[in-house]
Amino acid sequence: MSSHPLYHLRHRKNLTKSPRPLLSEKGVRMLDRIVMIASVLGPIFTLPQIYKIYALQDAEGLSLISWGSYLAFNFPIFVYGLVHHEKMIARMYLLWILANGAVFVGILLFG
Repeated sequence: MSSHPLYHLRHRKNLTKSPRPLLSEKGVRMLDRIVMIASVLGPIFTLPQIYKIYALQDAEGLSLISWGSYLAFNFPIFVYGLVHHEKMIARMYLLWILANGAVFVGILLFG
């Protein structure tokens, strides 16, 4: 692997010129559907945590640093999705920002 700072960009460009794609068109459409479902279900699985924090006003045992880190690292990926016009990535990480943000604020309020 090269240490050139733009190696990954050149490498990615070369991969797009590949004569044989990794998946067929049908496989790509199926993968798109799976990712679309996962992009919504993932943040939904955070709802029980959010419920516990706000309904019971209890954030005991939750780490402000962990949830704050999850929230902070969602932003660059969200922006990446916007900049590269990857709507699925942008939507998914917007949902993660909302879910992780709700937990983070709940820890601040009730932790």
